[in-house]
Amino acid sequence: MLLRHIRYLTAVVDNGSFTRAAQVLHVSQPALSQQIKELEDRLGAQLLDRSGRQVRPTDRGAVYLRYVRHILEELDEAARAVRDVEDLSTGSLRLGVTPTVASYLIGPLVQRFRSSYPGISLSIRVASQQESAEMKRSPRSGGAITATLRRSDFVSPPVSTRCRYAGGAALKLPDTR
Repeated sequence: MLLRHIRYLTAVVDNGSFTRAAQVLHVSQPALSQQIKELEDRLGAQLLDRSGRQVRPTDRGAVYLRYVRHILEELDEAARAVRDVEDLSTGSLRLGVTPTVASYLIGPLVQRFRSSYPGISLSIRVASQQESAEMKRSPRSGGAITATLRRSDFVSPPVSTRCRYAGGAALKLPDTR
């Protein structure tokens, strides 16, 4: 049984006619009738009552259609989910960062990421460089992305522009706001 058979069956029932369903589906009426007959033969049950002016589901057909419609809705939802992951509407991202990055840089990056991609769940693991390298090689990691970070990638917290060392020397930090 193919998805095509199921879509054809629902089109016939929704349109009440093989002719109208064939027009909507852009197939010939004999080809549509043949596909429905194949489906009925495979299931061993007549699904449609063809005796009146309008084609209607039989009792068996109605039961089958109830399940089929649910399945079609799930398949459509699955296709939407795939597109959402593709366009970064949903999904998940796992990051491995070194303790230095975690301590000083990850906060602003996470903040920007979450505001840009609210539907993506983010999981961060702090690990040494050696552990990070091992994780990159691991088949469970799904691959690795290496990125070069620029000053513009960060939102700096307010920091005093002067910092005194014990010896009295001053360090002037650039204003990044």
